[in-house]
Amino acid sequence: MPCLICRDSKTIKAHLIPKAFAREVQVGKAHAVVRDSGEYADTQSGIWDRDILCRDCDNTIGKWEGGAKQSLDALRADAAGKPEGIHRLAGTRGDDIIRFLAALLWKYASTKPALGRIQLGPYRAILEDISFRGTPIHSSVNAVGFRLRREQGDDGVFAYRAPQFDRKSGINMVRLMVGGVVFFVKLDQRVPSDAIFREGGMAGQTDLPYWLAPAPMFEEFTRGRDLANRGELSLFLDRQAGLEPSK
Repeated sequence: MPCLICRDSKTIKAHLIPKAFAREVQVGKAHAVVRDSGEYADTQSGIWDRDILCRDCDNTIGKWEGGAKQSLDALRADAAGKPEGIHRLAGTRGDDIIRFLAALLWKYASTKPALGRIQLGPYRAILEDISFRGTPIHSSVNAVGFRLRREQGDDGVFAYRAPQFDRKSGINMVRLMVGGVVFFVKLDQRVPSDAIFREGGMAGQTDLPYWLAPAPMFEEFTRGRDLANRGELSLFLDRQAGLEPSK
């Protein structure tokens, strides 16, 4: 099939969540992809779609993905021993992380329904321009990130989460988790009235702002913890870790 961006080249296997982020949560030779229903499938490198991007266009957004991986690794190390609250990661531009998030959301807006397609309306084109063409970030697009820390000194990753719609303070957003950080991406002309975006909004920031919060405050941690400790998913994780199933 032709690439959805350049319309010319043959498409390749393009990962929706970049492979480097998917493999952060790998146990043994695979990791579990869990649906909202609680059902799961195992995979070695994450979810991919063969019908959306050619190699060159995939490489175009690869620079944002590679930079985001380095930045989020550094963010977790930076946050490991700090108090909860707002912090900044020196040397990481907020706009670069927004371009990474825009590319990821574009892929999910372009994939098949069975792979988790989300509907972005006019924002699909806006995010395409931001991520693939490097256009200035639209005033209606911004993001905040919450580093979820399980305990003091924690610099690890326990899960990722595909994008889904959310609404905070009356503002339309998309919520996702990669690299140990939950991101809320604002796709709305309105400006949030609370301090979360006022103090932690990434757009235009030369040093990346992020919030540090306890992991149990977020469903990304509590739902995964509950699923991992019961039923077939628990057995799968035991097998991947080389453990005997619980009796």
